[in-house]
Amino acid sequence: MTGRERMLRTLRFEPTDRPCHWETVFGLTKEAFGVDFSERGWPPDSKDEKRRFIEQALEIYGRIIDRYQWDALAVWCPWCDPDMVAAAKQAFGDRILVGTMLGENVWAIDYISARYDWMRFAQQLFEAPAALHEYAEGLTQTALAMVDRLAEAQADFILLVDDVAFNQGCFLRPEQFS
Repeated sequence: MTGRERMLRTLRFEPTDRPCHWETVFGLTKEAFGVDFSERGWPPDSKDEKRRFIEQALEIYGRIIDRYQWDALAVWCPWCDPDMVAAAKQAFGDRILVGTMLGENVWAIDYISARYDWMRFAQQLFEAPAALHEYAEGLTQTALAMVDRLAEAQADFILLVDDVAFNQGCFLRPEQFS
């Protein structure tokens, strides 16, 4: 049974030969293989540089998939790049599911702390919720456009990865979140 078949059977709640295995991000390439993803100079200046980067990334992804018997790959390096997804799909798509992760699609804890002042955000929740909603709508439209590009690249799945809660509950009250 291929990893692709295993993942699809699992998603249909059908029996498989073993549990599925994959991770969203594998951060031990240096320890496991003596090589690492290098995003220095990303995005590349030329098509040739991008092609070389993709070839190097595919080689590392191939090692991870083979050694750890992954059944899916969520492309993370480079983050959410349709060209990388298309290349990974061509290289591995007959064996495993290939997709990626899309972030910055909602007001999330990491998005706010990285791009926005927390105090201002908290203030605007009460004083200018329409302005926040308008900005969030822009995030949504940008994410939907990227989803279209990833679908054109034949991504099998797209993970929406943004933190909106912690162990005790949502960062915002549900009425604010909606």
